[in-house]
Formats: sequence, C-alpha cells, structure tokens
Amino acid sequence: MATLDRPDGLDQELPRAVLQRLIKNVVPDGVGISRDAKIAFGVAAQIFVSYVTATSNDIAQAAKRKTLSAKDVLEAMEVMGFPDFVDPLKASLEEYKKEQQDKKDKAKRTKAEKEAAKSKIKAEATLDGHLDQDGRKRKDPNAGEIAKESFTENDSEHVNKSARIDGDDAASKNTDAAGDASMDDVEPTS
Repeated sequence: MATLDRPDGLDQELPRAVLQRLIKNVVPDGVGISRDAKIAFGVAAQIFVSYVTATSNDIAQAAKRKTLSAKDVLEAMEVMGFPDFVDPLKASLEEYKKEQQDKKDKAKRTKAEKEAAKSKIKAEATLDGHLDQDGRKRKDPNAGEIAKESFTENDSEHVNKSARIDGDDAASKNTDAAGDASMDDVEPTS
C-alpha cells in the first residue's frame, strides 16, 4: 500500500476495515473509491483524531486533570468549530453506554441463571443423598459395614469350604498314599 508523507505523531494507521466501513456508509451505491482516496481518507481521519485528542488534552490540563473524558472531547468539538457534531456525538455516546450496560446486565443474568441451575442440581443431589452439604460426593457410611459383613460371611463360608476341601484332599492323599503303598508291596506279574 502506498503511503503519504504524514505529519509527526501519525505513524500508526487506522484499521482499514473500519475506514472502508465508514466510507461505504457515506458514499452512495455504485460510486467507486480509488486506492489513493482510501489512503487520503485514512490520513485525514488520523489528523482529525489527533487534533481532537490534542484539543481535549488541553481542556483536561486546564482543569488540572490527566485523564481525558467524553466531556473533554465534546467541549473540544465546540472549541474546534464543530458545534453541530456535539449533539449527534452525545446521542451516540449515550447509545453506546446503554448497549454496554445491556451487555453487562445480560451477562449477570446468564451467570445468575447458571448458578441457580447449579445450586438446584446440587440441592437435589444432596436431598437424594449423593452429595454432602459442601457439594462433595458423599460416601455411604453404611457401605463399609455392609461390605465388612458380607466379607465376613463370605470369608467364613470360604474358610469352611477350604477346610472341607483340604480335609478331602488330605483324606484322598492318604488313600492314594495307602493305595500306593499297597501297590508297591505287590509284585508285577508277567
């Protein structure tokens, strides 16, 4: 993109998309804009913004403030000789503030609705016994006793079965041992 010589302090360009949107909103349909004209619009916008900023800064410094406010900008427009811009700027500023407040209110409502839904789910889970009052998963206090009781019952059955099996195995081993002993005594016949 070709650049024009710019006055001091205008080394940053305004976003091209913003400039094109501004130009498109003002120029009638069917009217073309050359590349150089777009550059000139951009430089003119930068100069205007710089001029308004410098004038607003002078007004703020005269009031012994370091922060520029919207009031300073509106006063600067009158000082610069653009009093017809003040009322539309005030209206735009009020509309912008209202939009921002609406966004904040909507975000607060959404957050409150999510929190309410989360609290409702947590309360239902607490009532159902799945969560404690702090929202943590509840451990069933009876689960350990039930498991212990069932383990004890199963364990004793298992021990009894093992004893019976071991006893059966020992008896069969004795029988086998006795059987083997008697077989050793017998000599094979051929």
